Amino acid sequence: MRRVVAFLLCSTVLAAGCAATDDASSAPTTAPHSSTSSTIAPSTTTGDGAPSTTGADAAASGCPDGGARPIGTFGVGRSERTAVDPSRPTTPRPEWAERAATDRTLPYVVLYPAEVAPLDGGAGTSDAAPSGDGPFPVVMWSHGMGSAGTERNDTLARWASAGYVVVAPTFPLSSRAPDASDLLNQPGDVAFVLDQVRAATAAGGDPLHGLVRPDCVAVAGHSMGGGTTLAAAYDPRTASIAPRAIVDIAGLLPTEAGGRAIADMAPLPALVVHGTADRTVPYRVAEAAVAALHGPTWFLSFPDGGHSDLFAPPRGDVLDRAVTAFLDAELKGAPAALDELPAAVASSGVATLQVLPAR
Repeated sequence: MRRVVAFLLCSTVLAAGCAATDDASSAPTTAPHSSTSSTIAPSTTTGDGAPSTTGADAAASGCPDGGARPIGTFGVGRSERTAVDPSRPTTPRPEWAERAATDRTLPYVVLYPAEVAPLDGGAGTSDAAPSGDGPFPVVMWSHGMGSAGTERNDTLARWASAGYVVVAPTFPLSSRAPDASDLLNQPGDVAFVLDQVRAATAAGGDPLHGLVRPDCVAVAGHSMGGGTTLAAAYDPRTASIAPRAIVDIAGLLPTEAGGRAIADMAPLPALVVHGTADRTVPYRVAEAAVAALHGPTWFLSFPDGGHSDLFAPPRGDVLDRAVTAFLDAELKGAPAALDELPAAVASSGVATLQVLPAR
């Protein structure tokens, strides 16, 4: 099996989280829809604003879609699709040999701004007509162990309602069992599914035609999906993703990707989110991530926050505000969204924010 990434504190994580699920049972799930084939210590809020971001670069590239939009601006549509990569096998651990396949079958959900009523909870309207205000930046979401692309869709739909297309694949092995062995292959899954979305947005007869800005991509994930996200962002073998930003929520930390140390990679803006009482992926993993990621970094901490309760109010409200502000700055050329974030986090009473410039 090819060696893509080694994970920091793997023995700790295997004991705490890889022998069980990533608490997927506590995440909101959705009903099926129709388918188409050196450590940094925690700190309180600091600074009067955000470090220099790539917002200006995004503006110069034509990436923005017209600036920041509040959560709830758009109704949200939902499309469930399946991609099949025949070039790579699914190879489980011996005890789950019946799950082996000669390809990698990847169901995925697309949540997108749509011509429907504004979102009022839930996870989008199946096959709704896309909003005519696109194209929109795309966020590739990676789920945690024992979870799936169909879970946490209420959170992802809120992000979509702010003017993003959020794509959530279901990985073939880690979604079905406490099996971390397939982590090595999941970054390739992210790249493959993004290729399918890019092709759909370019295809004249596809319902998603013209929906996505193919060069305006962020990668995001939770728990094992956070580790997948970091590996996908930095591995030269998944360079086609070309992300502009990273969102790592309670994630594992790859120490390397593609044989190169994460700390030696080109800097990317990152939002790192973690609860100080996380018993699945310890808070010190997030501290190590912040030390390793030398692009401009926003470190959002939830005192007494666990592994999966970050998605529920009141913490979830702060999470949504931080994620959309970060994406607005990095994908829409709206850095003022991050200028306002420290005060918003401080006033929440449930989170702290450390802001670090590129270093």
